[in-house]
Amino acid sequence: MTTGAHYDELLQDLLDGRLDGARRAEVETHLATCPDCRAVWQRLELARAAARSTRSERELPADLERDVLAALDREDHARAGIPQVRARTFTRRWLVPALAAGAVLAAAVLVTRSLRPPALPAQAARDYDAIARGTVALEVSVADAAELERFFAARDLGFPVRVLDLGMMGFTLEGGRVEPFDGRPGVLYVYRNAAGQRLVCRMYAGRPERIPPTPDVREHDGFRFHVFREGERTIVFWQEGPVICVLVGAMPSEEVVALAFAKAMKPA
Repeated sequence: MTTGAHYDELLQDLLDGRLDGARRAEVETHLATCPDCRAVWQRLELARAAARSTRSERELPADLERDVLAALDREDHARAGIPQVRARTFTRRWLVPALAAGAVLAAAVLVTRSLRPPALPAQAARDYDAIARGTVALEVSVADAAELERFFAARDLGFPVRVLDLGMMGFTLEGGRVEPFDGRPGVLYVYRNAAGQRLVCRMYAGRPERIPPTPDVREHDGFRFHVFREGERTIVFWQEGPVICVLVGAMPSEEVVALAFAKAMKPA
């Protein structure tokens, strides 16, 4: 069963070789296009490798086995009113592997709680940092907004991409790339001002209920702007028809919010 746009439960089945040919092909195709699920897959592989590397034939502490057996005896006695005989039916050969398996399972639960990539604002901030460091390259370098729109239109993303000229606000367009976000088709494009400050903009085919809650929600010109802060970065989400827009900047927070207000435009 999938969860939203992701294949959380099926990833473990794929790793364990439990999927048939058609289902396996479906999940592998999804992995090729979904960075979020690839991150989960990689962590599952790491968790499995870690579990295998920690396998041991060492005996568990005797008092642990004794305490578990005593608890089982008490449970039987309380439920059925029969003599405490369950301990005699359990052997160390069964109990020790079972307890060890339980310990591995508990460790796996702790690991998998952190498998899903960061919350969307943190992900947007991380992407901003990658652009600022130059570790993520733009597919096309272009200063003309209309030309960049044509580039995105040719990629057939399933939604129209609108790129504004922010020259009047002191920002020059640098270029952009096709970049999924939250497991959905999307684009990323970048502006820069004379001081070297960048604005990273995203547009993706998202759902408003996926935007995390925040106490800082601004109403302006018919839009709701969800404002988040990650360190020095301010991240603003808002909805334009079927598209979610995101603006990220490391300048003073209210400046980023004001630029989001200026950028927001109702769909034609």
